[in-house]
Parts: sequence; C-alpha cells; structure tokens
Amino acid sequence: MKYTLFIIVLALIPGIVCAQNADLSLRGRYNANSTGDSVSPGLQTVTYEGYLRLANGGGGSPLTNVTMTLLADNLTKVDDPAYAQLTRSSAHWVYPPNFTITNTAKLVDWTTDTNPTFNVPVTFSRTLNQTTFSQNGYQLVECNVTFWDTTNVAIIWGEVDNYRLDKVNVTVLNDTFKTDLPHTGVMFQNTKAYQFSFQNMSEIIIGHQYSFSIILKIDRIDPTKTVTYKPVCGINLITTIAQKSIVGANQTISIPVSELPPYVHQASASIHESVNWSYWSHYERSALLLENSSSGPGIIQNSRIGVFRPSAHTFYLQNGITTAINWGATTDLPVTGDWNGDGRTDVGVYRPSAHTFYLQNGTTTAINWGATTDLPVTGDWNGDGKTDVGVYRPSNHMFYLKNGTTTAINWGASTDLPVTGDWNGDGRTDVGIYRPAAHTFYLKNGTTTAINWGISTDLPVTGKW
Repeated sequence: MKYTLFIIVLALIPGIVCAQNADLSLRGRYNANSTGDSVSPGLQTVTYEGYLRLANGGGGSPLTNVTMTLLADNLTKVDDPAYAQLTRSSAHWVYPPNFTITNTAKLVDWTTDTNPTFNVPVTFSRTLNQTTFSQNGYQLVECNVTFWDTTNVAIIWGEVDNYRLDKVNVTVLNDTFKTDLPHTGVMFQNTKAYQFSFQNMSEIIIGHQYSFSIILKIDRIDPTKTVTYKPVCGINLITTIAQKSIVGANQTISIPVSELPPYVHQASASIHESVNWSYWSHYERSALLLENSSSGPGIIQNSRIGVFRPSAHTFYLQNGITTAINWGATTDLPVTGDWNGDGRTDVGVYRPSAHTFYLQNGTTTAINWGATTDLPVTGDWNGDGKTDVGVYRPSNHMFYLKNGTTTAINWGASTDLPVTGDWNGDGRTDVGIYRPAAHTFYLKNGTTTAINWGISTDLPVTGKW
C-alpha cells in the first residue's frame, strides 16, 4: 500500500549574539508513505502529524521550568504523555522544575486522525541490492526521484534512516554517498542516519530522474536470526513560511496564528528566565519509503539442490552429504517450504487424487486443499516467516491460497504455468504465471510486470539468484 509524507515545520533560527536565546519549532506534516519500494505522484489520502521542538539557541544558561502548549484538530497521541494534559483539541506539557535544556533540544511528536487529500509532487523509488542477511554484511541503498512541482520550494532534503534498532545495528559508511542532484550538502550524519540538502531550485529539471545512494553496514542484533532489512528513505520539499527573531527578552512565546500550519491553532512555550526568542516556520511535502524489516529464527544457509524420485517416492537432498527422505507415493508431486518458520526448508508432497498436502516436519501435517486437477503452489502469503500452501486451477486460471482464510486470485489463462516469488522484496510471496506460447512471465504485484524470457518449450523457475 502507498502513502506519502507532507510536512510543515516551525523550526528555530540561530539566536542573537551575546544573549541567551531560545528556539521554538513547530512542524505540522502531511504524512503519506509507502511500505513498498515506490511512491507515485498524484492525489493521495494522507495522515497529518507534527512536532513541537524547544531548543537552547545560544548555548548559554540552561533553559528551565519548561512548558509547551499545542492547540490542534483531532489530536490522538502525543510524546511524553506523563507530562501532558491531552484532549482532542489540545495538549499542554508541564515539565518538572529540574528539567533543563542545555545544548540539546526537547522534541515532542503528536498525531491526529485528520486525513486530508494532498497532491504528491514526486515520483520516488528505492532499490536495495541486498536485503536479507543470514550473516552480517553491507547494503547498497539506491533511490531515484523525479520532481514534478517545486513551486515555492526553498530547500530539498533527502534521508536514509535506521529505526529498526531491535533487529539490526546500522552504520552509515563515510564517503560512500553519491548523487547527481546538483550542489548537495550534508545536513546530518551519524551511524544511524544520513541526510543531505539542496537549496538552488532553479537548477532542478522538472521531469528529470535524479538518484542518490549510500552504503550501510548491517550487524544483526541476534546472530542466530536471519534478518530482512530495509531502511526508511525519504525526499522532502520545504517551503519556508517564516524565519524570525523576536526583539526583546521574554519568558514566553506564541507563534502568530497567521504563521501556523493547517489544523494547528496555537503553538507556544514558556521557560523560567527571559530570553531572546527565535522561530522558523516550514511547510514540508515529502515522499517516504518506510522501513520493511522482518526476522526469523534460525540461520538460513545458502540454497542447496535436491531431487524427488517418484519411483521410490524419496527426496535426495544435497548438502555436503546426501540426505534421503522417504515421503509420499509414486503419483505425488513434490513441494518444499519452511512449514514451521525455523529458517530451514522442509519437504512435502501434494497428492492430486486426494487433493491433499502432506507436509513433513518431524510430524506429518495433512492439509486438504483444492481439486484433483489443481497444481500445487507454496509461499509465505502473509510475511510471517512460515510457508503456506495453495493451488493453481488451470480450468479457471485461479490461484487459491490458504492462510487461515482463502485468498482467490484470478490470473493468467488455462494453458499457463503457475509461479510464485517475492517480486517486490516486502517479505510476502506473490503469484505469477509463465505463458509458454509467448515465453513470457506475467508477475502480479498490484500492477503487472511482464518479462519476456526463454522459448516456448521451456519450463519456468523462480528464485533470488
């Protein structure tokens, strides 16, 4: 599913020299994002959220006795709820007297259930050359972006961020960032994230595809588990509304209503001492490709080969030594999959006469499914790390996938051969067909991908080569 992120920010500008300064930022953002690998331009329904940020702008005396107030539509959740008085239309944070801000910032996020429709002004896609780690390794993250509207945009910034701290440790490798966006500069970099900016909009060519990439080092938190990992990637277009310093010293500040983003009616802060205030107001439109990560128990080794010998109804699996598994009957069709999610592939058979799968995993699991003329298919239909079963019925060119409930997918023609695979790298198995007469694969994943390959007498195979 696709969404995309649009953002409004009120951030702070540098403080006044030789005086204590405080920066108040407000960001309201239109949040449209995708858990897949692409965002398309056009109207999309998005969510609205944002943050309040209070910072010590001058780095002098600590800011103490902090309070912040937000009035906004349809508030549903805020950070620091222990210090917040929250209603559907307001949030008021009162921090303890010993809470201070020195050279850092205090940031609180909020969310709403406001769902406006917004125009996404970019085409954005992500390519990951390596996503599954059965051992620690490296990942090249590549993104492509095409801008269709940069009206009033003051700055563009992009990001590659790691948030999946429970599964992997990510290190951004220095000096590996590459882009053909003109005159970009580093906004922020640490071991978890890389952000870059570009400020001369006159150099952007509308409709031209640009790219950026960086290399990450991936270390698994649990070395016994295989991890499929994708970081968050984003492209953000910012329109500056206001960037102001307030003349004179005050204990409180309230950003003018005329400079607040939609759905926000008040943003204010108060601290113990009088300071010179600054604030910075943004409107931000963004396209985000969200993280899509999963892990399964057990280390998945490199794939091995094997054969099923119908005459002896026996699997002969090659893995340094030969493993012979007697299973099924001479008229059965072989299937394989990780039936229990332990990271190892097990064997099974499909018996057309009984339209039943017999899966071997220490014990026998019998699953009655389909009809005698069906062809068996297997895959992880829901991304839970376990292989499920299904059938393809040539007579009505329908896939019937079993996963608690039945998923029926009409695809192909009666003379096609079924194939399955994770076409978009989201951890879920998709379906497809191979049409021998046209020697073409037709892969289904929201849209149709057609791949002409082979000759009319070939048989299809799929895999992550």
